[in-house]
Amino acid sequence: MTPERWQKLTYWPLIVASFAFIVAYSWQVIAELRGGPRIITATIILVTWVVFAADYLVQLSMAPKKGVWFRAHLFALAVVIIPALKPLRLLRVLTLFHPFGRSAGDALRARLMIYGVASALMVIYIAALSVLEAERASPDANITSFGDAIWWAFVTITTVGYGDFHAG
Repeated sequence: MTPERWQKLTYWPLIVASFAFIVAYSWQVIAELRGGPRIITATIILVTWVVFAADYLVQLSMAPKKGVWFRAHLFALAVVIIPALKPLRLLRVLTLFHPFGRSAGDALRARLMIYGVASALMVIYIAALSVLEAERASPDANITSFGDAIWWAFVTITTVGYGDFHAG
């Protein structure tokens, strides 16, 4: 097995795992799941973590120069360590689309714009879920709904609100 063959074999399974993670995490946080549904989403989240950890370890083991590979793949390590980053792997699917353009430069600009907008929206969504999960249980929480969390994430990431949220 070569590293290239491994990456080709695991491309779509990792995309599916990323999608399963974001769906399970979203459902768990937004619906405030308890009991059986919470166990199901927690299991899905755990399985995705195992899949990403296994992929990382297999790729590291196949690398001829492990130190060089490690330094070149810090994002892959971050995805294993920080669960909220897993959905960012979904952005790799955007590389499959070939925007129409008259020149290679137009296509590249279109691809970069799509990737940039999708990245920003994904970061806002993940940040909203994370802050909602962290804040909701606090008796002094200002962020108690998904709408509040989206607003907080948007104004924080765009630096309009600097992380402040004041219930209106």
